[in-house]
This record gives sequence, C-alpha cells and structure tokens, in this order.
Amino acid sequence: MPSPCNELDDLHHLLYLHDQVGDVRGNRWDHERMDWDSHVAQLVHEGRFDREYRMSVPAHGNLVKILDPILERAEYNSRGAEPIEVEHIIGLGLRVLAGGTVSDNRHIFGMSTGASYPCFNDFLDAVNSAPELDINLPSTAEQWHQINR
Repeated sequence: MPSPCNELDDLHHLLYLHDQVGDVRGNRWDHERMDWDSHVAQLVHEGRFDREYRMSVPAHGNLVKILDPILERAEYNSRGAEPIEVEHIIGLGLRVLAGGTVSDNRHIFGMSTGASYPCFNDFLDAVNSAPELDINLPSTAEQWHQINR
C-alpha cells in the first residue's frame, strides 16, 4: 500500500507539471463576423456574387428560405460576441462545395476552426434533409418523353 507521503509527493509533482505547461490552448480569440448584407452589396457591385456563390442573389435568397428553418437551430453554435447566422453557414457550405476548404473559408465568415466544421456539416445535413431540394427523377416513360420534348 502506498504511503500518504508518496501520494502527496505525486500530487505536488502533478501540480508542478500543470503550472509549467499552463493552458495549451491559449486565450480564446473573438472572431469578428462578416456583415452579410455588406458582403453581398460589395459582390453585386463588383458583379461577382454569381461567380463566388455559383448562383444568383435571388436563387441564394430562395435557398436561405428553404434552409433557414433547419439551420436556425445552429445559429447559437458560437461562443463569440456575434452569432453565426444562417447566411454564414450557407455561404461557407456553398464556397466549400465549389472547391474551397473549410479552413480557408472560415476566415471570410469570421469563424473559429471549432465552429466552422460543425457549420459545414450542419449545412450538408440541411441540404440533404430539405424535401424542396430532393432530386426527383421521372418514374414513367411518359414523364421521360415530356422532358425530351
């Protein structure tokens, strides 16, 4: 059976090591969120929204309307002063699906690494669970024939 003196020495050693290592993660960074409306206004002014998000502004608005009820629960997914809004989540998702990386695009929207990956996963889940975005292929020869007209 270990002696109480040895256990106390072990505890002192552990406390010493903890003090030497300190907080490995460092202080939390307060990420400044992108102002979505200002971002859109700039891209529209430059004629680049369609290119950067692979859809028109009205089409993006429709996508937000479809995904908002699913993604609104994810808005709180932020420890920063400002919430991560649905538009940020969708914007990140679209840019990543267009070939960007989560780790690069998170800087555009002002997200931490720890928040950006769950946001991307939430975006994919929302797209896959929105019935309005289902791909419905024709199921009869007549439906295929009408498409070919």
